[in-house]
Amino acid sequence: VSVVRALVDVASATVRRKLLRHGRPEVAKRVTEAAGLAAERLSNEQWLSRYDFEAAYRTVSMTLKKQPVNEASVFAMASAGKFPEAGVMFALCAGVALEEAKHWSVRADPKPFLIVCKAMGFSSETVSACLRLGPWLRRLDREERARSLFDYEGLDSAMAVQIFSEWKKKRVSEAA
Repeated sequence: VSVVRALVDVASATVRRKLLRHGRPEVAKRVTEAAGLAAERLSNEQWLSRYDFEAAYRTVSMTLKKQPVNEASVFAMASAGKFPEAGVMFALCAGVALEEAKHWSVRADPKPFLIVCKAMGFSSETVSACLRLGPWLRRLDREERARSLFDYEGLDSAMAVQIFSEWKKKRVSEAA
């Protein structure tokens, strides 16, 4: 992960210098932000590449024939340590693309995931099980997981619903 960050830092510094040389300071300022996003995305891909989401999707598809996908099914998979399956079920519950849900589920900052869970009315127990799963098991230490759970419990449900609803509308308009 630190190698990825170092490579992105070197590349972004080079791009920034070239933009400044060509009289584009406003664009050069945005390179740092873009570099941070790129490094996070690459790091996320590194974490996600360890999991077989296609097989998980097939497993969940079979499960759908027997039971609905809901918070209880997300909790069951998370409690069983089945990160990809829990991720697929989470995406289906939230009505979001699996790619988006996967990236929410590995970020060093789980805030987007927490907001979606709060918007869906997930219990703290389910959120806690998810935070002890997959990449978060290694990316978040015990204190960070506890802080995230504390933050989750303090989130305003109505605000989370509003944020998630606005995010979904934005995604729909971007796709159109």
